[in-house]
Amino acid sequence: MKRSAAILTAAVLLAAASAQADDKTVTLEQCAGNYGACVADCARDNPGTPGQPNPKMAACEGGCAGKRAVCEAEAGYEAAKPWVKEKYEKSKKFLQDLLRDHIDKPKEAPPKREGKTI
Repeated sequence: MKRSAAILTAAVLLAAASAQADDKTVTLEQCAGNYGACVADCARDNPGTPGQPNPKMAACEGGCAGKRAVCEAEAGYEAAKPWVKEKYEKSKKFLQDLLRDHIDKPKEAPPKREGKTI
């Protein structure tokens, strides 16, 4: 269990450290602005009667909320990249030694037991 957790951690850190930065970095402020524009477009495209439920407007706003969540996740990922890379660099030798010790070495055969077998 510990071995698989260590290998998984190493793989995640390696992938995060080697990820290339996109040309377009998004900020939380841009995400909020995009969300406001999306909701305004929903209101314009789906007019309703005041005091009446407007399912089309609700569905459109839900789509805007989903886009904002994705945008904010991307912004958080971009902000976390330097931190992840720093942590990876600090733990790189440890991870390489750990993987080498557990993957490159053959398993030892269990000792033979003396005595009767049932």
